[in-house]
Amino acid sequence: MIVLEDAIQGIVDQLPEIDGFPINFHWGGQDELNRYIALKKMPYPLIWGIPQKETIDRDGKFLNTNAVFFLATRENQTDRLNDVRLNESFKKVLFPLLENLRYGFLKSNRINFTRDDDEFLKLPNFSESGENKTIDYWDAIEYRCSLRVSDNCEKQILKFRKI
Repeated sequence: MIVLEDAIQGIVDQLPEIDGFPINFHWGGQDELNRYIALKKMPYPLIWGIPQKETIDRDGKFLNTNAVFFLATRENQTDRLNDVRLNESFKKVLFPLLENLRYGFLKSNRINFTRDDDEFLKLPNFSESGENKTIDYWDAIEYRCSLRVSDNCEKQILKFRKI
């Protein structure tokens, strides 16, 4: 059985650190997110996968999904304006993280894009409210892409540019 999260973890494990911090990947709903943040204390930069419907072909060789990820940094200074956030969080951490994740998907022997375009949304000073509240404030990017994952389990070494 093809496991999407294993294929993504194989790429994330090779992503270069950003500002001396390793990249963390996990996935799930809101409760899982808050437990993960509490357990890991400072799991940033973070790539958080949101569960989506997956389809698998009859032969079990390919899995397809419209993937949704949140790429996040923790933001302690909630009074910052967006121009400061753009320079400090997005340009220094989140945009390079997004570029490297997309590069990993593009160069992977297991994951392919099924569309020519992806979507992303910048979310400065982001926190859900009410029952869906995250326990940290984020500067984040919501990233959406359509992926096809093969059953090729061969370990591939990717070469990322140093940031």
